Amino acid sequence: MKLNPALLLKNILPRTLFGRALIIIISPLILLQIISTHIFYDRHWDTITRRLSASIAGDIVMVLDQLRDTPVTQPAAQQRIFIKASEIFGFTISMRPGEILPNTPFANALTTPSNSTHPRLRIRSSSTSSYQMAS
Repeated sequence: MKLNPALLLKNILPRTLFGRALIIIISPLILLQIISTHIFYDRHWDTITRRLSASIAGDIVMVLDQLRDTPVTQPAAQQRIFIKASEIFGFTISMRPGEILPNTPFANALTTPSNSTHPRLRIRSSSTSSYQMAS
């Protein structure tokens, strides 16, 4: 037994004038609400991501700026900067002088670069993921 799609659609749709008018009025409103909700949340997440990225970049630049002002001959002062950054920003920083960051971008934001072979500056968040930043 084959089902005719036109017959199936005819059984689903309302038969009265009131039901059809209700669908004509309600369906565009629902569609408009779905589209506007999608646009709102898309722009919202975009804005939040941009602001959080700028914030973490500013935190890292502040730490690097303080390290630039600290003489290399004072490792205790550098360690204090790293400890303060860990307390305030919630991530730990380790610096390895002489090592060079690889010149290959990460394919995925969820990739953890903790296994990379040449980190110069590695930042580890308080969560389990880690990030590698170039200075």
